[in-house]
Amino acid sequence: MDNKSRIIDLNRKRAITSYINLKRFLKDCNINDNNKKRMRSCCRKLPLLIKNNGLLNTLNFIKEKDNGKNEFSYLYSWIEDWLNRIEDDHGGDIIKKLVTLDNSGYYIYTKEAIQISIWYKRHAESMIAEAM
Repeated sequence: MDNKSRIIDLNRKRAITSYINLKRFLKDCNINDNNKKRMRSCCRKLPLLIKNNGLLNTLNFIKEKDNGKNEFSYLYSWIEDWLNRIEDDHGGDIIKKLVTLDNSGYYIYTKEAIQISIWYKRHAESMIAEAM
């Protein structure tokens, strides 16, 4: 498999993962229209937050806003799960891992977080109506 095929395959995995996660979020019986609006808003802002503030700062911000089972708890767990897949690491605190990385490793994780968050943004915009 050449590099172009691997990139396309990885992009499809991002798309599928983000679609499935948002679909599960929307089917959760505890989610109301207000939570859906906030999730749409958070997903729309996520790529820019990561780009402007850095991955570590953004994850800390999301974790700070997490108060149980709200849109921030979903986003944090989705990003953490995806980033742990980079090295087939199925668990562990992603913030602890990011702090120990060198610059090139941190850059790779940041780029990957931006790529997956773009898919969350796309799917949230298409799956969650703006005027609920």
